[in-house]
Amino acid sequence: MQPQAQPFFPGPYYTGQYPAQFPPNLYDFAGRAPMIPGYGLPMGYPLTGHIPARPAKDQDSGKGVRSVLLEEFRSSSKSNKRYDLKDIYGHVVEFSGDQHGSRFIQQKLETANSDEKDQIFREIEPNAVQLMKDVFGNYVIQKFFEHGNQVQKKVLAAQMKGKVVDLSMQMYACRVVQKALEHVLVEQQAELVDELQPDIVKVVKDQNGNHVVQKVIELVPRQYIDFVMDSFRGQVSQLAAHTYGCRVIQRMLEYGTDQDKEVILTELHNSAQVLITDQYGNYVTQHVIQHGKPEDRAKMIHLVTSQLVTLSKHKFASNVVEKCIEHGSPEERKSIREQLTTMGPDGTSPLQLMMKDQYGNYVIQKLLNQLDGADREAFIEEMKPQVELERLPVAAVGQDLRQRRGIIKGEAFAELARQVCFIHPAVGHVTSAVVVVVVVVVGTVAL
Repeated sequence: MQPQAQPFFPGPYYTGQYPAQFPPNLYDFAGRAPMIPGYGLPMGYPLTGHIPARPAKDQDSGKGVRSVLLEEFRSSSKSNKRYDLKDIYGHVVEFSGDQHGSRFIQQKLETANSDEKDQIFREIEPNAVQLMKDVFGNYVIQKFFEHGNQVQKKVLAAQMKGKVVDLSMQMYACRVVQKALEHVLVEQQAELVDELQPDIVKVVKDQNGNHVVQKVIELVPRQYIDFVMDSFRGQVSQLAAHTYGCRVIQRMLEYGTDQDKEVILTELHNSAQVLITDQYGNYVTQHVIQHGKPEDRAKMIHLVTSQLVTLSKHKFASNVVEKCIEHGSPEERKSIREQLTTMGPDGTSPLQLMMKDQYGNYVIQKLLNQLDGADREAFIEEMKPQVELERLPVAAVGQDLRQRRGIIKGEAFAELARQVCFIHPAVGHVTSAVVVVVVVVVGTVAL
């Protein structure tokens, strides 16, 4: 659901003279628009005099108050009138807060000359913070960080001072903070990031702020973000199991120093048993298995395979098992296969249970996909007694699956069954170990 756009100015107030107007401090005592300050000049110093007097307003119920110029611009697609940046001078802030106006400015800034950028910047500078928080205005500020000159970028970054935490946790402004970190000089990066220090854990756990911290870890030189690592010590397992904290921990594993990673991995290994089955922590353990050093990967895989069947049937942990199969060594995959096919005292194997399990069947599928050559053929042979379909001709598979659909679980492989076995679409409700059935049929019948 798209959030409602926030006003680029404070909300309008009402008087008898004007049905709707903005607070009086936005206009001088004569009713004129305020003088636009130039960057690098004292506030209010007019570079080109007053901008044009306040335009007439017309009411647009449900859409706020728009100037005549903006209304004409929004209707220009019908009249084929072409607009340039100079046509909206004096209305840049209003256009920035409008969906179509914002897109127009963004496109024009990509090819604008320095004079045009200067004029646009003079108008947005006094309202930069409001625009950063606006659903459409934030994109205009981002464009200036991309295409503005170093003076303009520095001025915009200076506007953020004292507000970085607030902006980082705001839905739209958090994007601007990230863009600023990408384009300002290192000294300004350090100044912006330093404001996060007292509230770093709060920002990490915020749905918007976590993206800013991830960008900080990616871009800012390590000597300026010691406080980030310091704040994580002793809290790694808690953050790894957090909705947003888990993302930040993964970035630290990617961009941190070797010492940082060692600290994080020590805490992760100590709590891996819990994290593997956690709805967010499982992503962090998967990250270690996929991107970690061989010794860390092996340690995590050993823990998983020691509880293979239990974890394979767990909603979250089954994803970790799949990652172990995908990134484990051939020897580790062979060990997993042997565990699954070893008969127990009661004459059943874990394979039989997992083929019918809503999560375990995905583990079987992953193992089939990762095995090749003789190992794959051997696994197929080991599955045959479990599915009892190896002698069925292809033409009979559809009917047989219809008969079995009451006892086969899970929707995951119906489409695969249709594609491989040419089952009629009506069998779309067939569910669970279908992939195993398909593999066995393909392995024994020439299609």
